[in-house]
Amino acid sequence: FHFQGGSDLVLNGANILIAGS
Repeated sequence: FHFQGGSDLVLNGANILIAGS
């Protein structure tokens, strides 16, 4: 899972889950 912005998408997804909890 290594393409440009991939890591950012994962981190953003985690941040959204944390913020939504």
